[in-house]
Amino acid sequence: MARFGSSAHPSNSSKPWRAVAPFAALGLIGLHQGCASKSGTEPTGSGTSSGSSAATGSMGASGTTAATGTTPTSGTTAATGTTPTSGTTAATGTGSGTTAAAGSSGTVATAGATSGSGSGTTAAAGSSGTTAPTSGTTAASGTAPTVCPGTATAVQNNALPYAVDNDFAATGYEGDYESITNTGDTEGTACGGLSPATPRASAKAACWKITYTVPGPDAAMPTTGYASVAWQANVQSMGGGTYYNNFGVAPGVIPPAGAMEASLWAKGAVGGEMVSFAVGSSGTAPCTDSVVATAVTETLTTTWQKYTIPFPAGVTYTAGQVNGFAWAVGGAPADTTVSFYIDNVQWDAN
Repeated sequence: MARFGSSAHPSNSSKPWRAVAPFAALGLIGLHQGCASKSGTEPTGSGTSSGSSAATGSMGASGTTAATGTTPTSGTTAATGTTPTSGTTAATGTGSGTTAAAGSSGTVATAGATSGSGSGTTAAAGSSGTTAPTSGTTAASGTAPTVCPGTATAVQNNALPYAVDNDFAATGYEGDYESITNTGDTEGTACGGLSPATPRASAKAACWKITYTVPGPDAAMPTTGYASVAWQANVQSMGGGTYYNNFGVAPGVIPPAGAMEASLWAKGAVGGEMVSFAVGSSGTAPCTDSVVATAVTETLTTTWQKYTIPFPAGVTYTAGQVNGFAWAVGGAPADTTVSFYIDNVQWDAN
């Protein structure tokens, strides 16, 4: 039995924050932090969520303001002693290997939000707290790449329906990442049985149990008000190999041609859970998503139901896809638990 698992952030070590664009259906405000898996081992199979970090670009930064003109911390000195403004740091004169491109290095210039970067860690625009991969696609002086360092490659399975778990791993955590568990397997053990999906997209199509416990007022890390996990392709070693993800620092993959939607089966543990599902992110950079589908928000029941995420009309994706699927939950009261199941996430032609 193929079994995949995820875990909470292993420490409270500092990582860059950024504000990201909205998951349209939620309209939430959020700041996101990169996070690492407990195991720190590279994902070995599709759907593995052993490495995690925040932000698919799916949560709202609108109205999120941090003090403008704040100086990044730990070795990111701006040139000529000037203080960066409006979330943009100077590109020259920075120290400690954290050269900032406009809007990067932990100082994202979206909706006026800024934040300081940690020593030696650089967030590319849209990468939301991720560091550059340790090999192959790292720009000079330890900075994240400013252009996509390669081209997307076609997946081996060239027929629809196409199982997202084939080539995308559940590594893109955001929001209250320490409060998320995201565990799946191909035989339905995690879910107490598979959904009625017939035929299944592939032998690698997994059933996932997701649990999100909203932090209370006494939690060590205050709640952001939401949680999300994205399935990402071509995940890279981050944090010196302590976790893995890809928010656009490496090219994605090219799924089989002709898909017009993504679909999945889902149910809630008690019913009434409101969950948003999406494909792609406008915040992925510098390698981008060809498909950025409008999120759909569903109220789950305790019975398996099929849900679809329509793709934009006429969209093609020969340039590749980094984010193959994502779920998000927001607005749940503190000290409550939201638990639900998803199965057989696939791209198909209707």
